[in-house]
Amino acid sequence: MIKRTTALIVTVVLIVIYNQAIAQVNSPAEKGYLVTAAGDTLRGFLHYSNVNVLYKEVGFSPSIDGPKTMYEPASANGFYLEKTNQMFMSGKLLPNTTYKGMFIRVLVAGQIDLLRIPGKSNSSFIVRKGDTIKKLNAGRKETKTIGNYSYQVDKKPYLADLQQLFADCIKDTLTVKYSGPHLSAAVSRYNSCMKSESKTFAESNKSQWTFGFALSAITSTLNFEDKKTVILPYQYPSGAPTGRYDLTELTKATDSYLSIAAGVTATLYPRGLKNWSFMSEFLLSSRKWKGSRVDVNLGYIQVPVSLRYNFLTSKAMQPVLGIGADLAFCYKSKYNKTSYSWDFHRDSPARSGDTFPAIFDVDMPTFLEKEFNPGMVMPFVSAGLEHHGRSAIISASYRYEFSGAITRSPLYRTPVTNQVFTVSVSFVRKNTRRVHK
Repeated sequence: MIKRTTALIVTVVLIVIYNQAIAQVNSPAEKGYLVTAAGDTLRGFLHYSNVNVLYKEVGFSPSIDGPKTMYEPASANGFYLEKTNQMFMSGKLLPNTTYKGMFIRVLVAGQIDLLRIPGKSNSSFIVRKGDTIKKLNAGRKETKTIGNYSYQVDKKPYLADLQQLFADCIKDTLTVKYSGPHLSAAVSRYNSCMKSESKTFAESNKSQWTFGFALSAITSTLNFEDKKTVILPYQYPSGAPTGRYDLTELTKATDSYLSIAAGVTATLYPRGLKNWSFMSEFLLSSRKWKGSRVDVNLGYIQVPVSLRYNFLTSKAMQPVLGIGADLAFCYKSKYNKTSYSWDFHRDSPARSGDTFPAIFDVDMPTFLEKEFNPGMVMPFVSAGLEHHGRSAIISASYRYEFSGAITRSPLYRTPVTNQVFTVSVSFVRKNTRRVHK
């Protein structure tokens, strides 16, 4: 184990050394350029916290850590994000429309431009050919009745508009779906037919995944809490007196166990968001608790799932907070089934012919098979630090898990808490997307 840990530490150090360039998946600073209202092109870094704000404003700085200036549609003609191949133009460049107060996404630029504007439920599309600007209407289904028969007709007015705009080069009947990729393909086909330079841009940010490996040190603590339940003594007939067990031998002891867990990780950075992410781990671990009346050996498959928030996303080193739940599935279960002698304090008054004393011994195992249930779902909170680089994300985190239990006994509770320290390395997939020419 020492050799493996040393090898992991050396590997992490080497990755940190190689990983210094900042190009992390959640950086709010992205290379590109901005065209001012005066027509000047400024090259540098564009800043945004999530993709939705790009329709309203964008920040610009000449360097990644330089002072940031905010631009709105009135003060900029447009901007381009290099890494994600996204282009936006100011709505003021569309005369006689109501879009001057927003940035509009450009999907295709050429003889005909295809633009997309955000909507409350669905996006709308606009085509521009010279001075002609048309909003493409998706249409709707209509019911037609002929005699005693009714049938539905799919009205697609956008197809008629496109057919009219394409008529000088494309003669065949269009069958294009009302979606960004399909409309982009149709407009690009027309531009190609007209021998016009055509540039295609991304429709939106893409969600990004990272996958890696994790090594965790887990300190698990098992306690016993007396419920002070009034009950019949174990395996005694119904005529026996009710009472309580003296569980001092159990409740006075707290047992902790340190284990090492290893596994894999997967992290999702949702489309358009910079601070939020979802992380899941798949770990193999064990628990061993041993005392005077306790001997438990458990094997677990743990699947912690968390929602996380990264701070300082403009930096390579980022603090992280998270909440989630650890789903612990027990695949190996061994526990002592030996019977022990317990003091039983009767609670019910003596009846005629009752010979039971006030306190008598009852033999009973600590764990009963029908009550032993070591599978757990444990909520947790976590905090950590991540180093984001061009090739990998290196993370060190601590999480506190609570509300676990290994039995459903009517006599006592078995609260389990975990303190988990994890080191992980997640690898950033190279961006193989082809940028427009």
